[in-house]
Amino acid sequence: MNKLIKDLYDCFYTPPEFPAQNQEVEECYQTLIEVLEKPERRLVLQIIDAKDRIVEDTAIDNSNYKDAHPLGSKRTPHRPFVK
Repeated sequence: MNKLIKDLYDCFYTPPEFPAQNQEVEECYQTLIEVLEKPERRLVLQIIDAKDRIVEDTAIDNSNYKDAHPLGSKRTPHRPFVK
């Protein structure tokens, strides 16, 4: 069931664009390249990828809860803690 919902999510969801944040990410990535050696860079990027997967799974899980919850979208939105 989760795979079906994720496939539907991936098919129909259009993520918002964040040009300022994307620019910041690119600048930080370039700084990583200049400062860290390849093994350290790889480790930092693995951490970022893992956190991105957590955020994605949380977003999908929250949308499942909203659809299944009796109050629907009238509930107080849950904001996951991602540090």
